[in-house]
Amino acid sequence: MINNNIFTSNRLVRNLILLLAFVLFTSVEAQYFGEKIYSFVNVPNSARRAALGENVSLSNEELCFAFQNPSLLDSVHEHKIYATWAPIANAGLNINLGAIGYAFRKTT
Repeated sequence: MINNNIFTSNRLVRNLILLLAFVLFTSVEAQYFGEKIYSFVNVPNSARRAALGENVSLSNEELCFAFQNPSLLDSVHEHKIYATWAPIANAGLNINLGAIGYAFRKTT
């Protein structure tokens, strides 16, 4: 009877060590990609910006680049309007993304 208690306690200790190792060495991430909560906000607002990549310092007459980098606004952007719409099909979700912008004349 003493031998059965020894084997039972050894099995219990071994199972507890395995459970503890499993809990300590596994990772659980709650956020999408494990970095940001609102990662859907980083969706590009124009096809050209999506093709050029994330960090664009291109200065041209397109107003859509001002959403990412407002320092690119210049006098050539005055009284221009920008609108875009894109459907996003991700994992069966029906999500629509839209953006609209208008560049006012700077008054001093």
